[in-house]
Amino acid sequence: MYGWYLIFMTIILSYVYKKYIEAPLFEYWKNIEYEKRKKFDDLIKDKYSDKIAEARRKAQEKYEMNKEKYREIEKEKKRMELIKKVEELEKKQKSILELQGFEGSCQKL
Repeated sequence: MYGWYLIFMTIILSYVYKKYIEAPLFEYWKNIEYEKRKKFDDLIKDKYSDKIAEARRKAQEKYEMNKEKYREIEKEKKRMELIKKVEELEKKQKSILELQGFEGSCQKL
C-alpha cells in the first residue's frame, strides 16, 4: 500500500519540479555562465586591445603606402602616354615639313 503513495508522490514532485523549479534554476545557471564569459571576454579585450589597435594601424599604413605607389604608377603611365603623343606629333610635324619642301618641286616639272 505504501508503494502506491511513493509512486504518486514521485510523479507529483517530478511534475512540480519540471513545471516550477527547473526553468528558473536553468535560467539562474545560464546567467552565472553568461557573467563568467562576459568577465573573460572583458579580460581578453583589455589584454589584446593594444595589439589589435597596433595591427589596425599597420594595416592602415600599408594601405596608404600601396595607395601612394598606385598613384605614382598612374602618374608614370600618364607621363609615358604624353611622351608618346608628343613624339608622334613631332613625327607628324617633321613629315609635314618634309612634304612642304617638295611643294615647289612638283610645280616646276
